[in-house]
Amino acid sequence: MTSKVNEKSQTLNRILRETLTGGLIISAAMIGLGLLLTTFEQNTTPASGYNAICHGLRQGKSDAFLNLGLLLLIATPVFRVVGSLAGFVLARDWRFVGVTLLVLTILTIGVISGLKL
Repeated sequence: MTSKVNEKSQTLNRILRETLTGGLIISAAMIGLGLLLTTFEQNTTPASGYNAICHGLRQGKSDAFLNLGLLLLIATPVFRVVGSLAGFVLARDWRFVGVTLLVLTILTIGVISGLKL
């Protein structure tokens, strides 16, 4: 039984590690591309908001790639918390489910309070 739990724990840790690594690589690539595009643009107006970022990405605007990279960099640890929550639920470790839910709630409140409505 402990062998199976240990194996599940190692699998979850590997998935979470790959999520963090992948998020870092993708966000660094977006930021790098945004910096590269900045060298070719004369005037840039910062993209703010979801629609402006999506529109800017379609047009190849540097600020949109920079903002997307930063958003991905910020979102990566949140995905880690969600993955940890799923792992703790599957392991039926209710104490850590509660702690992780608390962390996720605090993160959600921070994101919502930081939004420009």
